Amino acid sequence: MGRTIFEGPIASKTKETDGQLWVPASQFDKSFVTGVTWPLTRVAQGNYKQIKTADATIIYLVLALNPLFKKIGQDPTWDAIYSSVPSSTPSEVAHDIRGVQIKSIDLVYGIGTTALDSHVATFNRTVYANNVAPVVSQPGGATVGALATATQGQPYVTNQAPTTIYVLSNTTLVTDSFEVAVDGAAGSIYDLYGAFVNFNYNLL
Repeated sequence: MGRTIFEGPIASKTKETDGQLWVPASQFDKSFVTGVTWPLTRVAQGNYKQIKTADATIIYLVLALNPLFKKIGQDPTWDAIYSSVPSSTPSEVAHDIRGVQIKSIDLVYGIGTTALDSHVATFNRTVYANNVAPVVSQPGGATVGALATATQGQPYVTNQAPTTIYVLSNTTLVTDSFEVAVDGAAGSIYDLYGAFVNFNYNLL
């Protein structure tokens, strides 16, 4: 069977929708607070979590989104792509897909023994430059869907969605991340199972 070889860009005129990626607890950075241990626990076959030991300290869980999806550089416009095609080809405006759009994140977690004091998630973008203070913003706006604070016998699955269209940056020296701040009371035990990242994407 022969091969077909294409030259030039491959592009999609419409979004590819409904992508989902599971990120286990081990992929979250949990190193921002000292004195809190996170033992990895096998609850049962196919069911794993990391457990924060009881402590009243505020902890931060950070999921770097760029290692999962990152596209650098501007997308070409359709007119540029088809500039060499006969004029009978319909002209198209620039499409709105720039790599990956984060639709929402389903955080899977558990709260035991004592309720949390607070539990908040944010989408952050950090811009770096040489000898300049990093600039942090929240391009996705406030997250929709409050994270739980009450104890519960089985895991929570809480959807966290940006309030505005949130497309990961395709600019160099820029990072995107999802941060969860967990403020526990003295007896609070927090279980992190992981997160489902829900996204739209394209073929570029």
